[in-house]
Amino acid sequence: MDSSIKLSGSHYEIALPWKYDTPCLPDNKSMAERRLELLKKWLNSDPKLLAKYQETMEDYLSKGHARRVPAASPSYQPLEARKAQDHL
Repeated sequence: MDSSIKLSGSHYEIALPWKYDTPCLPDNKSMAERRLELLKKWLNSDPKLLAKYQETMEDYLSKGHARRVPAASPSYQPLEARKAQDHL
């Protein structure tokens, strides 16, 4: 980082400290699936909460904060497989 410090006029500039190594993240598919099942069970037990949840999700979609994933989209792929495809 010392090599990125430079005097520019009357102030100093320094490069941002980016991390270049990708962290090794654990596979959490089973945990995510379990959380989804519990969420479905919880929402189905309370119709008012389910309606509010659906309304919120539709709002996210309409504002572009989320998007629907097509049913025919590729099945789950670990991060390593997606990275390998990106480099092809």
